[in-house]
Amino acid sequence: MLLSDNLYEYRWERGVIGFTLFFTFYNVLFTNLLALILALILDTKLRFRNVLRSMFFLPNVLSLIIVAYVWSFMFRLIFPALTGISVWLGSPDLAPYASLIVSVWQGCGYLMVIYLAGLQTIPAELVEASAVDGANGLQRLVHIKFPLLLPAFTICLFYSLSNSLKSFDILWALNQGGPGYATTSIVIDIYKTAFMQNRYGYATAKAIVLCLGIIILTSTQLYMMKKREVEL
Repeated sequence: MLLSDNLYEYRWERGVIGFTLFFTFYNVLFTNLLALILALILDTKLRFRNVLRSMFFLPNVLSLIIVAYVWSFMFRLIFPALTGISVWLGSPDLAPYASLIVSVWQGCGYLMVIYLAGLQTIPAELVEASAVDGANGLQRLVHIKFPLLLPAFTICLFYSLSNSLKSFDILWALNQGGPGYATTSIVIDIYKTAFMQNRYGYATAKAIVLCLGIIILTSTQLYMMKKREVEL
């Protein structure tokens, strides 16, 4: 079940590992990108920015049941009206993208706070001095803010990467890994193997491999952060 040899009938050829890699890559990419954009917006002298910050962070603290109910409603009624596509969660082709949309929406608020905290620790004197020297907004962003945001980039990258690899709740609440195996991640596959197929030994072996992978990622993050601290 981990590969796509017998999943062709569902028109989703990636298989469990393929879907997990697909979901992880795009979830990390779009969650970090959206979080960074929101943080840059809130770092300006925008009116009502405190209210907006709370609104952007709200999805991260909502109950999973509420999130799944609201988005299921939207995919059944609102998205078909907007896109002309009648089936989202029930389509093996579209369900992975629907799950990705929900995951990015819920996860970007937490990363936004980390990026915003990093932006607010940048000395204002550096930004003002670069403006006096003639640097425009894009140059200040690329040559001053981004280099000083490297610790925040490291934290957000590895946090979102490990969370995406072990993603279960959103995928299970929306579609229970379906239709078919279209949104079955490695963690959902472990759950189904253990509690639906009663193959506990096989599920344990899968879980150990996944755990080792996450430990390697976490160790890499700690090493890079310590190396960065020494350089600073």
